[in-house]
Amino acid sequence: MAPSHDSSAPAEFGIVDQQIDPRWLADPRLPEFLRWLADSIESDQRPEDQAEFPEPWVDLRPDEEEAETRAGTLEAELARQLGESHVLHGDVVEAIAACRHCDAVMFRLGDGRYASVEMVWNLRRSDVAGLPSTTIHDVWASAAAYLRSHDPR
Repeated sequence: MAPSHDSSAPAEFGIVDQQIDPRWLADPRLPEFLRWLADSIESDQRPEDQAEFPEPWVDLRPDEEEAETRAGTLEAELARQLGESHVLHGDVVEAIAACRHCDAVMFRLGDGRYASVEMVWNLRRSDVAGLPSTTIHDVWASAAAYLRSHDPR
């Protein structure tokens, strides 16, 4: 490890020319924060089929008939909204999670990637670039991080 200019922390950790306040190490919340961080990293590393979705996400993976019905409805709605120029047009999609508080849905794509989509319920098939708003996640860890950090406001 190469030391930073002030020798306070290794440059590999992105802390260069900054002092770490030793009072931070004595903060009583540090163990709780480190547990939260470790749990977050561990949950991102679990395979998708073993993942538990955090609040406010609803699991739509096919275990219950109601979830399957809702997933099918969301998949049909997405197909209705996608114009020919949309990044997901023509892809096989499976709804796996939906936010309880907004119109965000996580889809598993046929090629193993994931897509987080902000559904636009009043949108008919559209060729407006970027609608519905979509982010492609190449790996499950990226999709899991999105689910964990999603703010429905």
